[in-house]
Amino acid sequence: MAKMGIDKNKIRWIYQDSFSDTENLCVILFDIMPLQIIHEIVSAGTSAQHSENAPGHVLVFMFQGVSKRRSHIVAYYFIEGSIEPMFLAETIKEVVHAVLKTTYTVLALVCNHSSLNVTTMDLLSQTNNHTLACHSFKLRGRTIFIVYDVPQLYLSIRNHFHESGEIVLDEKTARWSHLIEVINFFKGEPYCLLSIMEDDINLTEESKKDVQLAIATLSHKTAVSLRLLSEHGHRKMNKDINDMNVYMDSAAVIAQLDSLLSCTSGPQSKYEYQSGYKEWVHKHSFHHKKWAEYILKLKTVRFPTADDELKLRSERCIDCYIKTLLSFQGIWKYLSGKSVKSLSLERLNQNKLQRMFKLIKKKIGTRQLTSKDFTTTLQAVEKQVEKNKRQNSCLLA
Repeated sequence: MAKMGIDKNKIRWIYQDSFSDTENLCVILFDIMPLQIIHEIVSAGTSAQHSENAPGHVLVFMFQGVSKRRSHIVAYYFIEGSIEPMFLAETIKEVVHAVLKTTYTVLALVCNHSSLNVTTMDLLSQTNNHTLACHSFKLRGRTIFIVYDVPQLYLSIRNHFHESGEIVLDEKTARWSHLIEVINFFKGEPYCLLSIMEDDINLTEESKKDVQLAIATLSHKTAVSLRLLSEHGHRKMNKDINDMNVYMDSAAVIAQLDSLLSCTSGPQSKYEYQSGYKEWVHKHSFHHKKWAEYILKLKTVRFPTADDELKLRSERCIDCYIKTLLSFQGIWKYLSGKSVKSLSLERLNQNKLQRMFKLIKKKIGTRQLTSKDFTTTLQAVEKQVEKNKRQNSCLLA
Protein backbone atom coordinates (compact mmCIF):
# COMPACT_ATOMS: atom_id res chain seq x y z
CA MET A 1 0.00 0.00 0.00
CA ALA A 2 1.30 3.51 -0.84
CA LYS A 3 0.60 6.94 0.64
CA MET A 4 1.31 10.48 -0.59
CA GLY A 5 1.91 10.88 -4.32
CA ILE A 6 2.60 13.57 -6.93
CA ASP A 7 3.34 17.09 -5.67
CA LYS A 8 0.96 19.16 -7.79
CA ASN A 9 2.66 22.42 -6.76
CA LYS A 10 5.98 21.17 -8.18
CA ILE A 11 4.28 20.12 -11.41
CA ARG A 12 2.75 23.61 -11.61
CA TRP A 13 6.20 25.22 -11.14
CA ILE A 14 7.60 23.02 -13.92
CA TYR A 15 4.71 23.98 -16.21
CA GLN A 16 5.33 27.70 -15.56
CA ASP A 17 9.09 27.22 -15.99
CA SER A 18 8.73 27.21 -19.78
CA PHE A 19 11.56 27.57 -22.29
CA SER A 20 12.12 26.63 -25.93
CA ASP A 21 11.62 23.05 -27.15
CA THR A 22 15.38 22.35 -27.03
CA GLU A 23 15.53 23.54 -23.41
CA ASN A 24 12.34 21.84 -22.19
CA LEU A 25 14.02 18.45 -21.93
CA CYS A 26 14.24 16.38 -18.77
CA VAL A 27 14.80 12.97 -17.27
CA ILE A 28 13.02 11.35 -14.31
CA LEU A 29 15.23 9.85 -11.59
CA PHE A 30 13.80 7.48 -9.02
CA ASP A 31 15.14 5.52 -6.08
CA ILE A 32 13.96 3.92 -2.85
CA MET A 33 15.06 5.14 0.57
CA PRO A 34 14.65 2.81 3.59
CA LEU A 35 12.72 4.07 6.62
CA GLN A 36 12.76 3.00 10.24
CA ILE A 37 9.45 1.29 11.01
CA ILE A 38 7.92 2.75 14.16
CA HIS A 39 4.92 0.87 15.50
CA GLU A 40 2.86 3.71 16.95
CA ILE A 41 0.34 3.33 19.77
CA VAL A 42 -3.13 4.12 18.39
CA SER A 43 -6.19 4.67 20.57
CA ALA A 44 -9.07 2.30 19.88
CA GLY A 45 -11.97 2.90 22.26
CA THR A 46 -10.73 2.25 25.78
CA SER A 47 -7.77 0.11 24.73
CA ALA A 48 -4.54 0.74 22.81
CA GLN A 49 -3.14 -1.20 19.86
CA HIS A 50 0.01 -1.20 17.74
CA SER A 51 -0.24 0.09 14.16
CA GLU A 52 1.00 -2.68 11.85
CA ASN A 53 0.91 -0.49 8.72
CA ALA A 54 4.00 1.65 9.25
CA PRO A 55 5.81 2.34 5.93
CA GLY A 56 9.25 0.77 5.56
CA HIS A 57 10.33 2.61 2.40
CA VAL A 58 9.83 5.85 0.54
CA LEU A 59 9.88 5.79 -3.26
CA VAL A 60 11.17 9.17 -4.51
CA PHE A 61 10.95 10.69 -8.00
CA MET A 62 13.08 13.65 -9.10
CA PHE A 63 12.62 15.80 -12.20
CA GLN A 64 16.02 16.79 -13.67
CA GLY A 65 16.59 19.17 -16.55
CA VAL A 66 18.87 18.09 -19.40
CA SER A 67 19.57 21.38 -21.19
CA LYS A 68 19.00 23.56 -18.13
CA ARG A 69 20.33 22.94 -14.61
CA ARG A 70 17.16 22.48 -12.58
CA SER A 71 15.77 19.70 -10.41
CA HIS A 72 12.76 19.09 -8.16
CA ILE A 73 11.41 16.20 -6.10
CA VAL A 74 8.06 15.84 -7.89
CA ALA A 75 6.61 12.82 -6.11
CA TYR A 76 7.18 10.43 -3.25
CA TYR A 77 5.26 7.42 -2.00
CA PHE A 78 5.46 5.78 1.42
CA ILE A 79 5.38 2.04 0.89
CA GLU A 80 4.10 -0.55 3.36
CA GLY A 81 5.58 -3.99 2.83
CA SER A 82 7.48 -5.08 -0.26
CA ILE A 83 7.44 -3.23 -3.59
CA GLU A 84 6.14 -5.23 -6.53
CA PRO A 85 7.38 -4.59 -10.11
CA MET A 86 3.83 -4.10 -11.43
CA PHE A 87 3.10 -1.44 -8.80
CA LEU A 88 6.40 0.32 -9.56
CA ALA A 89 5.70 0.24 -13.32
CA GLU A 90 2.25 1.81 -12.84
CA THR A 91 3.66 4.45 -10.47
CA ILE A 92 6.37 5.36 -12.99
CA LYS A 93 3.71 5.80 -15.70
CA GLU A 94 1.69 8.03 -13.36
CA VAL A 95 4.66 10.33 -12.66
CA VAL A 96 5.83 10.45 -16.28
CA HIS A 97 2.28 11.24 -17.45
CA ALA A 98 2.13 14.15 -14.98
CA VAL A 99 5.41 15.63 -16.27
CA LEU A 100 4.43 15.10 -19.92
CA LYS A 101 1.32 17.23 -19.31
CA THR A 102 3.68 20.19 -18.79
CA THR A 103 5.75 21.72 -21.60
CA TYR A 104 8.59 19.26 -20.98
CA THR A 105 9.69 16.20 -22.96
CA VAL A 106 10.81 13.27 -20.80
CA LEU A 107 13.84 11.70 -22.50
CA ALA A 108 14.65 8.93 -20.05
CA LEU A 109 14.10 7.16 -16.75
CA VAL A 110 17.25 6.90 -14.62
CA CYS A 111 17.53 4.29 -11.87
CA ASN A 112 19.97 1.82 -10.32
CA HIS A 113 20.23 -1.75 -11.60
CA SER A 114 18.58 -3.58 -8.70
CA SER A 115 16.65 -6.73 -9.63
CA LEU A 116 13.39 -4.89 -8.83
CA ASN A 117 14.21 -2.04 -11.23
CA VAL A 118 15.43 -4.32 -14.01
CA THR A 119 12.27 -6.46 -13.77
CA THR A 120 10.15 -3.28 -13.80
CA MET A 121 11.96 -1.87 -16.84
CA ASP A 122 11.45 -5.20 -18.60
CA LEU A 123 7.72 -4.95 -17.88
CA LEU A 124 7.62 -1.43 -19.33
CA SER A 125 9.61 -2.35 -22.43
CA GLN A 126 7.44 -5.44 -23.01
CA THR A 127 4.44 -3.14 -23.50
CA ASN A 128 6.14 -1.99 -26.73
CA ASN A 129 5.45 -3.58 -30.05
CA HIS A 130 8.36 -5.83 -30.95
CA THR A 131 9.97 -3.30 -33.31
CA LEU A 132 11.28 -1.28 -30.34
CA ALA A 133 14.47 -2.07 -28.45
CA CYS A 134 14.53 -3.33 -24.86
CA HIS A 135 16.33 -0.15 -23.69
CA SER A 136 13.25 2.04 -24.29
CA PHE A 137 9.46 2.05 -24.16
CA LYS A 138 6.58 4.13 -25.50
CA LEU A 139 4.31 6.33 -23.40
CA ARG A 140 1.74 8.75 -24.88
CA GLY A 141 3.40 8.23 -28.25
CA ARG A 142 6.83 9.26 -26.96
CA THR A 143 9.95 7.11 -26.69
CA ILE A 144 11.31 6.99 -23.13
CA PHE A 145 14.85 5.63 -22.86
CA ILE A 146 16.00 3.48 -19.93
CA VAL A 147 19.28 4.57 -18.32
CA TYR A 148 20.89 2.71 -15.43
CA ASP A 149 22.98 4.88 -13.10
CA VAL A 150 26.59 4.67 -14.37
CA PRO A 151 28.35 5.31 -11.01
CA GLN A 152 26.40 2.41 -9.47
CA LEU A 153 27.20 0.17 -12.45
CA TYR A 154 30.92 0.97 -12.10
CA LEU A 155 30.75 0.34 -8.34
CA SER A 156 29.23 -3.09 -8.99
CA ILE A 157 31.97 -4.00 -11.49
CA ARG A 158 34.59 -3.14 -8.84
CA ASN A 159 32.74 -5.18 -6.20
CA HIS A 160 32.29 -8.18 -8.52
CA PHE A 161 36.00 -7.99 -9.43
CA HIS A 162 36.88 -8.02 -5.72
CA GLU A 163 34.51 -10.88 -4.95
CA SER A 164 35.64 -13.02 -7.88
CA GLY A 165 39.34 -12.13 -7.69
CA GLU A 166 39.56 -11.94 -11.49
CA ILE A 167 37.88 -10.10 -14.35
CA VAL A 168 38.24 -10.87 -18.07
CA LEU A 169 37.72 -8.10 -20.62
CA ASP A 170 38.58 -8.34 -24.31
CA GLU A 171 40.42 -11.65 -23.71
CA LYS A 172 42.75 -10.14 -21.07
CA THR A 173 42.60 -11.06 -17.37
CA ALA A 174 43.08 -8.70 -14.43
CA ARG A 175 43.69 -10.10 -10.94
CA TRP A 176 42.70 -8.40 -7.69
CA SER A 177 45.91 -9.67 -6.05
CA HIS A 178 47.89 -7.49 -8.49
CA LEU A 179 46.33 -4.39 -6.90
CA ILE A 180 47.69 -5.45 -3.52
CA GLU A 181 51.11 -6.14 -5.05
CA VAL A 182 51.32 -2.78 -6.84
CA ILE A 183 50.39 -0.92 -3.64
CA ASN A 184 53.13 -2.75 -1.73
CA PHE A 185 55.62 -2.17 -4.55
CA PHE A 186 55.17 1.61 -4.51
CA LYS A 187 54.69 1.97 -0.75
CA GLY A 188 56.87 4.84 0.50
CA GLU A 189 58.05 5.79 -3.00
CA PRO A 190 58.07 9.61 -3.57
CA TYR A 191 56.94 9.21 -7.20
CA CYS A 192 53.96 6.94 -6.42
CA LEU A 193 50.99 7.72 -8.69
CA LEU A 194 48.46 5.61 -6.80
CA SER A 195 45.53 7.30 -5.08
CA ILE A 196 44.59 4.14 -3.15
CA MET A 197 46.11 2.37 -0.14
CA GLU A 198 46.06 -1.19 1.15
CA ASP A 199 43.05 -0.48 3.39
CA ASP A 200 41.13 0.62 0.30
CA ILE A 201 41.65 -2.78 -1.31
CA ASN A 202 40.45 -4.77 1.72
CA LEU A 203 36.81 -3.89 1.20
CA THR A 204 34.39 -3.57 4.11
CA GLU A 205 30.58 -3.38 3.95
CA GLU A 206 30.91 0.41 4.05
CA SER A 207 33.63 0.72 1.39
CA LYS A 208 31.63 -1.56 -0.93
CA LYS A 209 29.15 1.34 -1.20
CA ASP A 210 31.83 3.99 -1.88
CA VAL A 211 31.56 5.02 -5.54
CA GLN A 212 34.53 7.42 -5.40
CA LEU A 213 36.76 4.67 -3.99
CA ALA A 214 35.69 2.34 -6.80
CA ILE A 215 36.56 5.02 -9.36
CA ALA A 216 39.97 5.58 -7.72
CA THR A 217 40.67 1.82 -7.66
CA LEU A 218 39.86 1.21 -11.33
CA SER A 219 41.54 4.37 -12.58
CA HIS A 220 44.14 5.54 -15.08
CA LYS A 221 46.63 6.02 -12.22
CA THR A 222 46.25 2.39 -11.16
CA ALA A 223 46.71 1.20 -14.77
CA VAL A 224 49.89 3.28 -15.23
CA SER A 225 51.28 2.00 -11.91
CA LEU A 226 50.69 -1.59 -13.01
CA ARG A 227 52.48 -0.90 -16.30
CA LEU A 228 55.47 0.49 -14.41
CA LEU A 229 55.46 -2.56 -12.14
CA SER A 230 55.39 -4.85 -15.19
CA GLU A 231 58.28 -3.04 -16.89
CA HIS A 232 60.57 -2.32 -13.92
CA GLY A 233 59.49 -4.47 -10.98
CA HIS A 234 61.16 -7.81 -11.74
CA ARG A 235 64.41 -6.96 -9.91
CA LYS A 236 62.79 -5.68 -6.73
CA MET A 237 60.33 -8.59 -6.72
CA ASN A 238 62.98 -11.19 -7.67
CA LYS A 239 60.95 -12.42 -10.62
CA ASP A 240 61.83 -13.39 -14.15
CA ILE A 241 61.04 -10.55 -16.57
CA ASN A 242 58.88 -12.93 -18.63
CA ASP A 243 56.65 -13.47 -15.58
CA MET A 244 55.77 -9.75 -15.44
CA ASN A 245 53.41 -9.76 -18.46
CA VAL A 246 50.46 -10.71 -16.23
CA TYR A 247 50.68 -7.27 -14.61
CA MET A 248 50.53 -5.68 -18.05
CA ASP A 249 47.28 -7.59 -18.70
CA SER A 250 45.83 -6.24 -15.43
CA ALA A 251 46.93 -2.75 -16.47
CA ALA A 252 45.22 -3.16 -19.86
CA VAL A 253 41.91 -4.27 -18.32
CA ILE A 254 41.85 -1.44 -15.77
CA ALA A 255 42.76 1.10 -18.46
CA GLN A 256 39.81 -0.18 -20.51
CA LEU A 257 37.47 0.16 -17.53
CA ASP A 258 38.73 3.69 -16.86
CA SER A 259 38.08 4.55 -20.51
CA LEU A 260 34.58 3.06 -20.20
CA LEU A 261 33.86 5.35 -17.26
CA SER A 262 35.22 8.44 -19.04
CA CYS A 263 32.85 7.94 -21.99
CA THR A 264 29.78 7.22 -19.86
CA SER A 265 30.16 9.62 -16.93
CA GLY A 266 30.30 13.38 -17.43
CA PRO A 267 32.66 15.86 -15.71
CA GLN A 268 31.89 15.93 -11.98
CA SER A 269 34.34 18.69 -11.08
CA LYS A 270 35.77 21.87 -12.57
CA TYR A 271 39.17 20.13 -12.89
CA GLU A 272 37.74 17.21 -14.91
CA TYR A 273 36.02 19.62 -17.30
CA GLN A 274 39.02 21.94 -17.76
CA SER A 275 41.49 19.07 -18.15
CA GLY A 276 39.39 17.55 -20.92
CA TYR A 277 39.60 14.14 -19.20
CA LYS A 278 35.80 14.00 -19.18
CA GLU A 279 34.12 16.30 -21.66
CA TRP A 280 30.52 16.93 -22.65
CA VAL A 281 29.10 14.97 -25.56
CA HIS A 282 29.04 16.92 -28.83
CA LYS A 283 28.99 16.16 -32.54
CA HIS A 284 32.74 15.48 -32.80
CA SER A 285 33.45 14.16 -29.27
CA PHE A 286 35.11 10.80 -28.64
CA HIS A 287 31.95 9.37 -27.02
CA HIS A 288 30.26 8.10 -30.19
CA LYS A 289 33.16 5.87 -31.21
CA LYS A 290 33.68 4.64 -27.65
CA TRP A 291 30.00 3.84 -27.08
CA ALA A 292 29.92 1.61 -30.16
CA GLU A 293 33.22 0.02 -29.13
CA TYR A 294 32.11 -0.79 -25.57
CA ILE A 295 28.74 -2.18 -26.59
CA LEU A 296 30.80 -4.97 -28.17
CA LYS A 297 33.61 -5.15 -25.59
CA LEU A 298 31.29 -5.43 -22.58
CA LYS A 299 29.91 -8.64 -24.08
CA THR A 300 33.36 -10.20 -23.48
CA VAL A 301 33.35 -9.46 -19.71
CA ARG A 302 33.55 -12.52 -17.48
CA PHE A 303 34.30 -13.25 -13.83
CA PRO A 304 35.91 -16.71 -14.18
CA THR A 305 35.73 -17.86 -10.56
CA ALA A 306 32.24 -16.51 -9.86
CA ASP A 307 29.65 -18.77 -8.25
CA ASP A 308 26.13 -18.98 -9.68
CA GLU A 309 24.79 -16.12 -7.55
CA LEU A 310 27.63 -13.75 -8.46
CA LYS A 311 27.37 -14.81 -12.09
CA LEU A 312 23.69 -13.75 -12.16
CA ARG A 313 24.45 -10.38 -10.53
CA SER A 314 27.41 -9.66 -12.80
CA GLU A 315 25.46 -10.60 -15.94
CA ARG A 316 22.66 -8.25 -14.91
CA CYS A 317 25.16 -5.44 -14.30
CA ILE A 318 26.89 -5.85 -17.68
CA ASP A 319 23.57 -6.19 -19.52
CA CYS A 320 22.36 -2.95 -17.90
CA TYR A 321 25.58 -1.16 -18.88
CA ILE A 322 25.09 -2.22 -22.52
CA LYS A 323 21.46 -1.05 -22.46
CA THR A 324 22.60 2.29 -21.03
CA LEU A 325 25.12 2.74 -23.85
CA LEU A 326 22.36 1.98 -26.39
CA SER A 327 20.16 4.57 -24.65
CA PHE A 328 22.95 7.16 -24.79
CA GLN A 329 23.13 6.61 -28.55
CA GLY A 330 19.36 6.97 -28.87
CA ILE A 331 19.23 10.10 -26.69
CA TRP A 332 22.03 11.78 -28.65
CA LYS A 333 20.34 10.94 -31.95
CA TYR A 334 17.14 12.59 -30.67
CA LEU A 335 19.02 15.65 -29.33
CA SER A 336 21.07 16.18 -32.47
CA GLY A 337 17.82 16.03 -34.45
CA LYS A 338 16.60 18.92 -32.28
CA SER A 339 19.85 20.86 -32.98
CA VAL A 340 21.08 20.49 -29.38
CA LYS A 341 24.84 21.13 -29.50
CA SER A 342 26.05 19.39 -26.35
CA LEU A 343 25.04 17.07 -23.51
CA SER A 344 26.41 16.61 -20.01
CA LEU A 345 26.25 12.93 -19.11
CA GLU A 346 26.07 13.92 -15.45
CA ARG A 347 22.47 14.96 -16.20
CA LEU A 348 21.81 11.29 -17.00
CA ASN A 349 22.85 9.84 -13.65
CA GLN A 350 21.45 9.86 -10.12
CA ASN A 351 24.04 12.10 -8.46
CA LYS A 352 21.60 14.88 -7.55
CA LEU A 353 19.04 12.49 -6.08
CA GLN A 354 21.73 10.69 -4.06
CA ARG A 355 23.04 14.03 -2.78
CA MET A 356 19.52 14.95 -1.74
CA PHE A 357 19.28 11.67 0.20
CA LYS A 358 22.61 12.44 1.90
CA LEU A 359 21.42 15.92 2.89
CA ILE A 360 18.27 14.42 4.40
CA LYS A 361 20.31 11.88 6.39
CA LYS A 362 22.71 14.62 7.50
CA LYS A 363 19.79 16.75 8.71
CA ILE A 364 18.39 13.82 10.70
CA GLY A 365 21.79 13.11 12.29
CA THR A 366 22.11 9.91 14.29
CA ARG A 367 18.34 9.37 14.54
CA GLN A 368 16.62 6.76 12.40
CA LEU A 369 14.62 8.29 9.53
CA THR A 370 10.86 7.70 9.82
CA SER A 371 8.03 8.58 7.45
CA LYS A 372 7.09 11.52 9.69
CA ASP A 373 10.65 12.83 9.58
CA PHE A 374 10.98 12.47 5.83
CA THR A 375 8.37 15.04 4.78
CA THR A 376 9.47 17.77 7.18
CA THR A 377 13.17 17.13 6.56
CA LEU A 378 12.70 17.13 2.77
CA GLN A 379 10.94 20.50 2.96
CA ALA A 380 13.76 21.93 5.11
CA VAL A 381 16.45 20.59 2.77
CA GLU A 382 14.69 21.92 -0.34
CA LYS A 383 14.41 25.37 1.23
CA GLN A 384 18.12 25.29 2.07
CA VAL A 385 19.00 24.19 -1.46
CA GLU A 386 16.93 27.01 -2.98
CA LYS A 387 18.55 29.51 -0.63
CA ASN A 388 22.00 28.34 -1.68
CA LYS A 389 21.03 28.50 -5.36
CA ARG A 390 20.08 32.13 -4.92
CA GLN A 391 23.47 32.71 -3.33
CA ASN A 392 25.17 30.96 -6.29
CA SER A 393 26.42 28.23 -3.98
CA CYS A 394 24.11 25.32 -4.76
CA LEU A 395 24.44 22.33 -2.44
CA LEU A 396 23.52 19.97 -5.27
CA ALA A 397 25.87 21.41 -7.91
